[in-house]
Amino acid sequence: MILHLLIINKRRQSIRGGIYCYADLLIRYHSHSVSFENYTEGKEKENIAKSWLTEDNVNVYRLNRIYRLLDPIITLFPHSHWLTVGDGRYGLDSIYLNKKGVNAFPTDISDQLLKEAVKINLIKDYKKENAEALSFGNESFDFVFCKEAYHHFPRPSIALYEMLRVAKLGVILIEPIDRQILPWHQALFFKAKNGVKKMLKKSVEKDFFEEDGNYLYAMSKREGEKFALGLGLPKIIFNGINDIYFPGLEKAPLDKHNPLFKKMNRKLGFYNFFTKLGLLPYNLLFTFILKKELSLEQEAYLKQYNFEIVTLPKNPYLK
Repeated sequence: MILHLLIINKRRQSIRGGIYCYADLLIRYHSHSVSFENYTEGKEKENIAKSWLTEDNVNVYRLNRIYRLLDPIITLFPHSHWLTVGDGRYGLDSIYLNKKGVNAFPTDISDQLLKEAVKINLIKDYKKENAEALSFGNESFDFVFCKEAYHHFPRPSIALYEMLRVAKLGVILIEPIDRQILPWHQALFFKAKNGVKKMLKKSVEKDFFEEDGNYLYAMSKREGEKFALGLGLPKIIFNGINDIYFPGLEKAPLDKHNPLFKKMNRKLGFYNFFTKLGLLPYNLLFTFILKKELSLEQEAYLKQYNFEIVTLPKNPYLK
């Protein structure tokens, strides 16, 4: 009898815990779905949002630097069909891709700015989508592209499996790199930096959280490899770029004499120098999880643009 009551009580606790977790997720989803509300027409941050649509400020310059990592992939697959996930800033990811000649369809859990993008003819269509439960069928798109949104998802692992499910050829992530998972010689700089902070009695943080409750989930090469290995995929491709952002770049004119432009370039120069020496990693990691093999010619082409192609071991227990 006592054992029976203990089992019932355990089940009740489990149910309560499950309800709490689901309710917590709903709160986070809702928070994301209204995340761009202050950037819409007539709201407080409208001017910042509109700056994303111009070509004459430093912030758009830095975004285009990142987008250009995609160009070799686009060249190899010029007529491909792409899905962009977490593309709520007017669908800018899809806009770049479409300008390059491929067919890209934008999605985001927040559709406020996507609606405005349709009204001003920036995009033709969009769909409001939760990355952790995509409504599209298996292999509906050649590629799925997710730029600097993956680390905001409450359950990023589920989102990545969903993206792989709807992709025919592969998934491309561009995400901040996890500084906690680095080769020892690249980790030395950050350890020294944290040591100085401790000496100055400043706080040292390795984990970061958002106001809506999400943990900021940084990406690592090993994390990408594990996903691909778990699904028995053949290869994974890496690249990277250093990126610097600080407030004010949206308003800074694209002028080499502008103080903020010069400040950004100084910082980029520092990181690029030590990255070339192999002493620092790129702070943005480009991860391309392939579902199908590339030809030797395609691989050779990508290597010209510093793409690292990793052949993954086959599972010996699966035929």
